[in-house]
Amino acid sequence: MWPSTAEIFYPGGRVFREGDTLVQKDLARSFKRLIEVERSNASGGREAAILAARDFFYKGEIAEEMVKFPPGK
Repeated sequence: MWPSTAEIFYPGGRVFREGDTLVQKDLARSFKRLIEVERSNASGGREAAILAARDFFYKGEIAEEMVKFPPGK
């Protein structure tokens, strides 16, 4: 398992218990970035805004970050 995955799903080396809160900060940051791109392209209409967010995910910064993972790849 990747250390970054263990940090999320086994915080402090322990298994989650019922009622624990799972926090995925990087995923939340990605969603926020997609929302920002969509909003900044809203003047072109809903379809253009969604396409811009899609392109940001598949062709933009998020795609570049995924290609670089895991570190050292």
